[in-house]
Amino acid sequence: MYVKTSGIKKIYDNGLTPFEALGGVSIGIEKGTVCALVGASGSGKTTLLNIIGAIDTATEGEVIIDNESLSDKNSKALSIFRRKNLGFIFQSYNLIPVLTAYENVALALFESEGKDKHDKVMSMLDKVGLIDKVKNYPNQLSGGQQQRVSVARALVKTPKLLLADEPTANLDSTTGKQILDLLLKLNNDEKITILFSTHDSRVMDITDKIYTLSDGKIIEES
Repeated sequence: MYVKTSGIKKIYDNGLTPFEALGGVSIGIEKGTVCALVGASGSGKTTLLNIIGAIDTATEGEVIIDNESLSDKNSKALSIFRRKNLGFIFQSYNLIPVLTAYENVALALFESEGKDKHDKVMSMLDKVGLIDKVKNYPNQLSGGQQQRVSVARALVKTPKLLLADEPTANLDSTTGKQILDLLLKLNNDEKITILFSTHDSRVMDITDKIYTLSDGKIIEES
């Protein structure tokens, strides 16, 4: 398995009543496949996605990506691993407000420089339909446009594993289809492994495997 979780538990303890967000979740994802985590709001989809992406840590259990255990890495090593291997599309965009659309995408290539970097950024902004918005700041963009900047930022470095939290939630049907088509092309051409968290039936229709969560546990695999 390219991505494997074993017995992932996540317990939030505010000092009063501990809340178990994940109750021992184990999944496996083959390299180059498209998978989805589905379930009602509060089922644990985003928590699991964030733990797999080393944004959050599990209370118990292990995450292994490409034969590397995330449990063995300190915060600096996790940061390097994320930068080299992972791409993220956040439901809340997570754009930097003082940077333009171009600069937000270019930030993902901060270790690169020169014309090649510029061409990659412009090409990706063109692919998500924002070539005319390169100088706009996030507050000058609609929610859907901000999400497309987030998509471009995640894809510009051609990550090995793409984690997408409700990537079509703020997009109209036409733009949503364009983004999914782009992600599928990247999956086909570059063999990028993709894991979605989603409620969108259009996303579920393009996946190789679906894990359904309820109350922090896997209740179905299809």
